[in-house]
Amino acid sequence: MVKKLIVIALTILILTMLEIKGFILPKKGLEIEKQHPLIIFTMCIWGEARGCSFWEQVDVANVIRNRVKKMKKSYPDVILQRKQFSCFNKSDPNREKLLTPLKYDSWKIWISCFCAAELIYNNIIPDSTYGATHYYSGERVPYWAKEMVVTKETKHFKFLKERDKEYMYIFKKRVKNGKNN
Repeated sequence: MVKKLIVIALTILILTMLEIKGFILPKKGLEIEKQHPLIIFTMCIWGEARGCSFWEQVDVANVIRNRVKKMKKSYPDVILQRKQFSCFNKSDPNREKLLTPLKYDSWKIWISCFCAAELIYNNIIPDSTYGATHYYSGERVPYWAKEMVVTKETKHFKFLKERDKEYMYIFKKRVKNGKNN
């Protein structure tokens, strides 16, 4: 834990120095799809979890990394897929905010999201979601989540992954034996 905190503190220090040079904000005049992959990753975390704790931001980042690994695609390809992350939907009011985050939020919140992205993008910390590839917030369970397994719950999110063959085998065996919980 101490090692993680030192890494995070150093990351924040480096990022603060980079900010002075303007390296970690979306480039003005450049559309979302043409931004640097790490900036798109940060935008996604900011758009989806800016009102959450740093560790929930890390969890959201882990979901993205898990999808990147599973799909064998780039971060932008995964993040910008149609209707995957609501903040990028054309109809979402957050989409326009993504290019100018400091107009809507503090520098501290953007840095927090950037740190989460940096730590996951560079594989500095392990997966904290137990392989989750999806998440949702709120009480209403989305239709796509009904056949998935919850791997982790936080204050704002439920994290899920697809049921694998081993899980289904154990589940079917438990149901057959009258143990369905």
